Amino acid sequence: MGWPRHELDDRAQTSVNLLMSILVRYPEIATVRFDPRGRCLKFTLIIRKHAGKPEKERSFKELLDAFEKKLRESLSSYQSLIDIEPSQFEVDKTEAGNFCLITIRRDVMTLTHDEISLIIDLANEVLARNLVVDHEAALMEEERMAQDEMIANMLDDLRESREGAKLIGFREEGRVVIFNKLAQGRR
Repeated sequence: MGWPRHELDDRAQTSVNLLMSILVRYPEIATVRFDPRGRCLKFTLIIRKHAGKPEKERSFKELLDAFEKKLRESLSSYQSLIDIEPSQFEVDKTEAGNFCLITIRRDVMTLTHDEISLIIDLANEVLARNLVVDHEAALMEEERMAQDEMIANMLDDLRESREGAKLIGFREEGRVVIFNKLAQGRR
């Protein structure tokens, strides 16, 4: 962690635990960020592209476009079914060498655990072998179910809270690391 545990209040601890649980539960997510001002979570997936011929570049772009289209359609349908209208939903793509980072931004007031699962299921289905996954972090079914319940409960807690720390969680050498971005800047 980026700071001693005893310095965290309950609101910040809920945010930290939520980010940790999301990263532990979903090895497909490379980073997750919580912005308390914008009241949103940002999930980043890493997509590996195959360097080489121009036709492979075109097919990679088509793959990314297909994922974004299916994601938007599926989330729109899901949100209609449960009768929510998100205040924030954005998909950004950033190319970085042989990789592309896909960042999905969602407000915490309408985000559900089922929606996070849907995003990851779609990523696995559409992006397949191109999706970078930390296979060493895979959980047993019972552990996944426990994490699912914790994530759903912590999202509920976070909705009720009006404050929190600006956090970023990521994977580093098989570990989940969470940092308080504001505290880092004050030191």
